[in-house]
Amino acid sequence: MREGRQHPFVRIGKYLPYLEVIALALIIAGVALAFSGNGSIVRMIGILLLAGVYFQYAFQRIELNLLPDEKQGFTELLRFSIVPKVLWLSCSVSLVGIAFYLLKLTPQSYQQLLLIGAVTLASGFVILLPAVLGHARNADKLVPLLYRAAPLVVLDIYLLMK
Repeated sequence: MREGRQHPFVRIGKYLPYLEVIALALIIAGVALAFSGNGSIVRMIGILLLAGVYFQYAFQRIELNLLPDEKQGFTELLRFSIVPKVLWLSCSVSLVGIAFYLLKLTPQSYQQLLLIGAVTLASGFVILLPAVLGHARNADKLVPLLYRAAPLVVLDIYLLMK
């Protein structure tokens, strides 16, 4: 790629928060419409749009506040690059599993997705939570990801136990 050109996944990053709000609004509208007997397609579009947004978030860089001449080690690479990417992808997989569950597909189709999502989200929490709770430097950049992943891991486990 030439200088100044960005990958399309990076360019779309500035629109992701807006798409996320639209997806959440569609999900809420779909749930509200479900009480009248309609709205399942609206809810499904919202869930799948949110899955796509979370997939795109995996390709966004986390901007860190670094001191001049500060060296980064494996812990920082794991904490701010590898695990967040895995968690965003796991959020996307979990949402697709939830969509499959709502479509009433065969149990083995959605159970595998929910299991993969729940296990990887839980393991990501085990890795990232000590950094966030210990107020490690730049750990505040991870909190929004954990806020998005926490309800999904709970919902995954609930649907698997059902």
